[in-house]
Amino acid sequence: MGAEIIGLERESRLANRSGGPFNILGSSGLRTGPFGIVDEELHTKLSGRRGAQIYLQMGENDPVISGMTLAVEALIRRVRWPVRVAKTVGASRAEKAATRWAGFVKENIGDMSHPWSSVVSEALSMIPFGFAPLEINYKLRLGLAAGRGDQRSRYEDGLIGWRSMPLRGQETIAGWLIDEDGGIQGCVQEVDFQRFTIPIQKLLLFRVRARKNSPVGRSCYRGAYRPWYFLTRLEEIEAVGAERDLVGLLVQEVPIELLLNDNPNSADSALAAKLFKLIVQVRRNQREGLLVPSSKRSDGSESGYRTRTLETNGKRAIDIDESIKRHRTNMAISFLGQFLLLGQDSRGGSRALGGPMINLFVRALEYLTGEIQDVLNMFAIPRLMELNGVPQELWPRIQRTPVPPESAETFAKILKLLGDANILPGNAKEMVEEVMEHELQAG
Repeated sequence: MGAEIIGLERESRLANRSGGPFNILGSSGLRTGPFGIVDEELHTKLSGRRGAQIYLQMGENDPVISGMTLAVEALIRRVRWPVRVAKTVGASRAEKAATRWAGFVKENIGDMSHPWSSVVSEALSMIPFGFAPLEINYKLRLGLAAGRGDQRSRYEDGLIGWRSMPLRGQETIAGWLIDEDGGIQGCVQEVDFQRFTIPIQKLLLFRVRARKNSPVGRSCYRGAYRPWYFLTRLEEIEAVGAERDLVGLLVQEVPIELLLNDNPNSADSALAAKLFKLIVQVRRNQREGLLVPSSKRSDGSESGYRTRTLETNGKRAIDIDESIKRHRTNMAISFLGQFLLLGQDSRGGSRALGGPMINLFVRALEYLTGEIQDVLNMFAIPRLMELNGVPQELWPRIQRTPVPPESAETFAKILKLLGDANILPGNAKEMVEEVMEHELQAG
């Protein structure tokens, strides 16, 4: 009943909107569930905090995905973030003021409790998760003797400066605050059974392909999940199978009378149960063993109690190694295709650096650095300037430098290494293009 009332209220609110030029008439269509959880993910396991945990596991445990992500991060960390003076018109006094405030922002970049490279690194966690929420914390610049360690400043001018921009872990975000017009008003974080509401004025939200203005964006790992899932399960099965082949299945032979006894309360039944419990607790990744009648010796007598192993020849009807290679290839191709797809959205005019795929890789790096730059210029700097009462015409901007020229060469080396390791096949280019075409049609 409550959900129906909320739905009727929303319909009524939308119906009552007038057609004035300042009114919002439509809706993005973003689906949200209880407690502000974004409900756009078709695979329920990849939604909300549960999905964040899976993406964390993918990025931490898989060597291919982890290696490629770290390579991207290492290249972007070489980008520089100089502060540009606001363009002023008029007296030299305004130019001096603009230069002063540009210097002020540069001072803040080096006066936080952590290096600027950490801010960029935390923002790049949007690659695996699709979004990266950083909280802006401030401090009064009252010198090194003021406050606690992270509140101290190398400057003593009484201005408000950046104290820190820490990440609020994606796996701790329990929901979002979204207004009736689809605007993001904040997030709800849950840590150690405590809930914190962080308003959007305190957040820097970096996102990858934020369709419908979704606060969670879209993970670059999303398309790689299915092959990663089967790959992980097959590797676990392979490990268990290898241990079985090496150790063998434990077999306990007992006199047949113990197995034919129908009385569960008899001493024979109790002994058989204890023996079975003993053999299944011998480690082989599974609780298993066989309790069988004793065999006959050459003279025809019963062997009695005897423990042995049942071994296999190690042959399988299905070549599990080929299945693992196939899923690993599909996973790498999918991740690569979705990452390169970011290059389609880049506004940067990258150079032709040796083929469409390499060119797209460079543009994908520019997309990510451009996202960081835009969020900083749209939210971080304006809020800092407003807190210090600076006129808007004097606000400086952060302008990223181009991605390093060696990015194309690095990407070519990555492709070669993946090819030499038989992770990428000879037709990798065509397979990546198919993934990109499919993503474009779906998105």
